[in-house]
Amino acid sequence: MYRIINGAYLSDQETTNTIKELSKLQAYHDLMEVLSKELGTPIKNLKVKKAYQLNAKGERKDEGETFFTTKSLTLTDTNESLVIDFSDVHYESPLLDDVVLISGSIFKNVDDNTKLQKVFTVTEDGIEVTLKNLVAEAVLEGLYLEENLPNDPGFKAGVYNEDAVETAAWYDFCAPGGYQHCGSGCG
Repeated sequence: MYRIINGAYLSDQETTNTIKELSKLQAYHDLMEVLSKELGTPIKNLKVKKAYQLNAKGERKDEGETFFTTKSLTLTDTNESLVIDFSDVHYESPLLDDVVLISGSIFKNVDDNTKLQKVFTVTEDGIEVTLKNLVAEAVLEGLYLEENLPNDPGFKAGVYNEDAVETAAWYDFCAPGGYQHCGSGCG
């Protein structure tokens, strides 16, 4: 499990810069190509659903206690049937490599009570596809509830003042739709 020490929503300029960083990644273009083929149409007019940055302290089985900074961005189409998640994780430990996580999800209604989520996760070996049946729209909406995230106007990436505001992840599983704010089951 990890604990958010401090964080803030990205400003408009920081969000624009993060989108530019994302658009420079070949993995992002590969993902968009696969998603476009899956949807049968080019992907246009994505909007920002969430843009956030945080400093956190976590426990890793292989490294013990570690500090890291994450910048995350969630993009979606107008009806939220397509969601793109991007996280850029920087570890303070020289023993851990920084990680960029990119995934996309396509949601389709199967019937009134069931949605199918097709998750496309960028890996070193290409794009891995996972299917998930999500029962009951109310359950799906409940899984995407926002945590009470700190929004410190004086936030500075890489400053780990443990007396600052903190939010502990209350669950012990990976959030749906890829890495977002996960419990201890996440890498």
